[in-house]
Amino acid sequence: MFLVKINKKPLFFIIIVFLLGSIAFNIYNYIRTMELLKKYESLACSSFQLNQASLVGFLVSADMHVQEDEKVEIFDVKKGEIIKRVELSNDIQREAEKFLKGITGMYAKVKAFPEDGYIVKIPLNPSVIVKSQWLNNIVDKVFVIFPKEEAPYLLVLDEKERPLFYNFEGSTDMLLENLSFQPEN
Repeated sequence: MFLVKINKKPLFFIIIVFLLGSIAFNIYNYIRTMELLKKYESLACSSFQLNQASLVGFLVSADMHVQEDEKVEIFDVKKGEIIKRVELSNDIQREAEKFLKGITGMYAKVKAFPEDGYIVKIPLNPSVIVKSQWLNNIVDKVFVIFPKEEAPYLLVLDEKERPLFYNFEGSTDMLLENLSFQPEN
């Protein structure tokens, strides 16, 4: 029989060091996870709301292209695809600027993305400086959301790419005419 004698003090010290190391590692992982969640919170929220990777891809693709080459894109939420692309014109740019200047408040629904409708992504070239009580930012793209059953509203991504939804005053008829597009009701 082989008998090993273990001193209790070093064993206790080793166990304490191991436990403290484990706690420190868990705290580090928790902090890192919270940082990542904050960074990607808006995108995660959007994807959980819709459970549609195609919409998230559409929103994220706005940063993947060179701005000069971008076109206005119309996204069908129900189909989950871009259904039309149009060259950005001065008229479309002016309409988008009017919408941004006509912001009347935050869009206050829990589920901000519609299940059915259209989203028009308008790249702004040059970017537009918006200063109001609701938005104080340089905007380089704006999304006009046309839900099936209600009035259109805006989506603007802030400098951290978090979505901000706004109600606005103004008619979208001229924009739709310039896009040669009529949403189905």
